[in-house]
Amino acid sequence: MSRENEIIENYQTYISRSGKNGMTEEEIAPLVLNLAYLEVLNQRKKGILVNDFNILKEYADAAEEIFPDMSNLTATWPGFQATLAWDGLWDFLREYFQNKLGQSIDNVDVISETYNSSFHKRYENNAFTSESAVERIIKIIFSEDKKECLLSISPTLSEKKAYLKTTENNRYTYIGSDPDYKFVITFDFLDNVEHVTLILTHRNVRIEYFE
Repeated sequence: MSRENEIIENYQTYISRSGKNGMTEEEIAPLVLNLAYLEVLNQRKKGILVNDFNILKEYADAAEEIFPDMSNLTATWPGFQATLAWDGLWDFLREYFQNKLGQSIDNVDVISETYNSSFHKRYENNAFTSESAVERIIKIIFSEDKKECLLSISPTLSEKKAYLKTTENNRYTYIGSDPDYKFVITFDFLDNVEHVTLILTHRNVRIEYFE
């Protein structure tokens, strides 16, 4: 399938699932970039060396052919290259293609949870230091067995990949691929997220997020 046909096919699937008449550029650009990311990662999984820039350019050129007013996505190359090194990229793509397009990229189901926090408390060296009544949106993408997760706290923390370390009743402790980050997630009896704790181990800081 050509790049143009691939973009058009996924464009049509996206709008069909969303019930919209079309997509904005803010929706088209991520779609095109995510198709390019997926192509690169799939080739790497097969052990095939590819020119990452050329793949991005092929998708960017195809998008501009279909959407003449589209911004030059080839110019995103520095960020595209940096994102390819992100260990949470596959998890992000898995959730994107599953939720936006109804597609499974690896036959692994994910569970997406959104926890809306209305205030949080901050502790340093286990001593309470402050409390803030500001909203934070915590998005967590769990693997089906909850052994892995991808967690972000908007607008303060970008997505962090983490792995299950211990469980104690309904409390799950995850250690980030960057070990400076630890997350403790508590579930209620319906298995919904009830409480989230962020621990910055290198700074001995703990932040408790409450509904």
